[in-house]
Amino acid sequence: MADLQNYKCIENTRFEVLTDQGFKDFKGLIVGENINKINLRFNNGIELNCTPKHKIILKNNAIVYAHNLNVGDVVYNDYVIEEINMFISNDKVYELLEVADTHKYFANGILSHQCLIIDEMAFIEPESILQDFWRSVFPTISRSKKSKVLIASTPNGTGNLFHTLFDGAEKKENEFVYERILWSAIPGRDEEWKQKQIRALGSTESFLQEYETVFLATGDSSLDDELFYKLSQNCKPAPIILDEGHYQIWEEPDAARVYVAGVDIAEGVGVDASVIQILDITDLAQIKQVAVYHNNNIAPLEFTNKLYNILRNWGSPIALIERNNCGAQVVDRLVFDMGYEKIVSYGAKVAGRNRAQMGMIAHTNTKYKGILNMRYFLNEVKCIEFNDIDTLKELKDFVRQPNGTWRARGTAHDDRVMSLMYALYILERELTERFFEIIELDERGKPKDIRPMDFGVSLFEKPTSIYLDNEITSIGGSTTQAVVFGMEDEREGDDLFDLQSNGWSLL
Repeated sequence: MADLQNYKCIENTRFEVLTDQGFKDFKGLIVGENINKINLRFNNGIELNCTPKHKIILKNNAIVYAHNLNVGDVVYNDYVIEEINMFISNDKVYELLEVADTHKYFANGILSHQCLIIDEMAFIEPESILQDFWRSVFPTISRSKKSKVLIASTPNGTGNLFHTLFDGAEKKENEFVYERILWSAIPGRDEEWKQKQIRALGSTESFLQEYETVFLATGDSSLDDELFYKLSQNCKPAPIILDEGHYQIWEEPDAARVYVAGVDIAEGVGVDASVIQILDITDLAQIKQVAVYHNNNIAPLEFTNKLYNILRNWGSPIALIERNNCGAQVVDRLVFDMGYEKIVSYGAKVAGRNRAQMGMIAHTNTKYKGILNMRYFLNEVKCIEFNDIDTLKELKDFVRQPNGTWRARGTAHDDRVMSLMYALYILERELTERFFEIIELDERGKPKDIRPMDFGVSLFEKPTSIYLDNEITSIGGSTTQAVVFGMEDEREGDDLFDLQSNGWSLL
């Protein structure tokens, strides 16, 4: 069938189409833009281009999706399929709407079946398009006693059209008849199979939605009240506060620890904020939030300098930086102008971009995957220790939307959450394998114990080394000194030092 995510419906125009019962009226067209196509070639030279879910009638009157056909199948009028080819095309596809007296019609001489089927209705975006489509076709369908509508979907939150129709069917408030198909109804699926699926999906919550037909309520928070209270007990004021309060540090950098940085970038006009989250991931059973930078009035150009210096504070860790919009100039300047190499590149292919790009590409799929990963370590493993109460508050206001996505509630902000999500993305196994040696996986297939690969010498710079005395708001009891320490010596590059290092001595 046509892809219903992009369509228009032409009504109130009289057409006729050839059917197995002669020419019949039909009410209109659904015009779709599904790029996946199948070319069917028959023994008499006829060809038919259609979508994978176009319904073909075989000689035995069986109705089969095009993607389930096989070479050798015989269709209604005795044509034999000789070749089946998959291809990609942006050409539009068309479905006929309500063929009179029958649900069949000939397309290129091949008898096809017309019955309105909406697959994965809960995931069609934007919801407004689906609502418009439903308002346009339902009056036409409801006028015919022979018309049928089949809707098949897994749940995707509440408040969308699929949930409304399903809820109405359960309460017998509409004329739909519903049926739940649970995972346990299929032979061979047992508790072991269930646990494997949970590992593959990344959370029990996702399993409940996909296989238990559970509608997870819109407005659900990332943190329930109990977990929020428990995590908040560890939060405390930062002992080191720099840059007029924008940069807070709870633990000083330690060359023996492993850090990761997650970065979300804004325009710096006083609305959304540019945020850096620094996590200590040395022990994945005890991930620690050790520093946060948050500023909604810093321009991307200036933020790039700030980001570079802060990353140097923490030994130039692996950084996951959102590239979208103004983030592109930050990522590119870090790489090309400043020579910062340890930037994760991910998501270009998922976002449909024709070439690889540095940084994290924010896309519906990459964000969904990242949030799923973040919520796994947050809600199921419960291994993250927070110091910043503002990050927890943003998580409390980070809620599920009607279409199943997640974002801040109302006028609240989620910049700290998104940067946290990017930092934890390094524990998505596909990325972990690139940058770490995985010693052990947990029961869900997530990294449980990792060891950093050798990326060479790391230079740690004391946080206060980049600030003047009047920019240091607080160093509560810290022994921080404005010096460089680590495995390198700040004198490297000095001619005298280089000579002495090679065995020369002064007279």
